[in-house]
Amino acid sequence: MYKPFEEIGNSFYLVSYDSIFFFTSDAGVINQIVSRREAFPRPVESYTLLNVFGRNLVSTEGEVWKRHRKIISPNVNEKNNALVFTESIYEAQQMLNTWVRKKGRTIKDISEDTMRMALHIITQVGFGVKLYWPGSESKEQTKLDNVLGEGHSMSFAKSIDVTLSNLLLVLLAPTWFISTYSQS
Repeated sequence: MYKPFEEIGNSFYLVSYDSIFFFTSDAGVINQIVSRREAFPRPVESYTLLNVFGRNLVSTEGEVWKRHRKIISPNVNEKNNALVFTESIYEAQQMLNTWVRKKGRTIKDISEDTMRMALHIITQVGFGVKLYWPGSESKEQTKLDNVLGEGHSMSFAKSIDVTLSNLLLVLLAPTWFISTYSQS
């Protein structure tokens, strides 16, 4: 990873027909870039794919970014970092337990399980909703699976599962398609 810097130097530009990229390994330069947001705006057009759930901290700049950051900042602290860490350990153990229950079967692709683990962490830490792994012996899961909010046709757990299972489709499909599909 560091090889280009060894050959070219601490900082260099990569120029293509439509873009200019700046690469640096200099900590002082990196500090200047990240601490002076207005002088070094991100190419938010590269992040429009993430707007499927609305404009957000990653896909905005300027005043809109500041508003999103102000809302999010109180939740980014040591207490929540500890909660994320604790929940990550718990979810990793649950994932491993799920694998152990498969006795003798080879696990060829862990991407679905790791996405499920990440979503479980997000729902617990962000929304206070505990989700359980398929096959777990939990009476709470049965209750959660059957709870429907007013005006909703699927439970929170089911909606998270459907979103997880179709995340690529949700991110890549045109908005009109998602609107039509979600109403049927």
